Amino acid sequence: MSSTTVEAVFRIAPTLQKYDWGKVGNQSKVAQLAAGADIPGFVLDNSARYAEAS
Repeated sequence: MSSTTVEAVFRIAPTLQKYDWGKVGNQSKVAQLAAGADIPGFVLDNSARYAEAS
């Protein structure tokens, strides 16, 4: 008889950082990737300057 092990999988969602030197709205690759990744609670703000994801 074989045994099956089920391991938990956790989704890791990055935090987006906004800085004055970031690119605005959907011009930012960070914002584009976040929008495409369906990060919970993320809403693209076209007036915000997105700089990095961590």
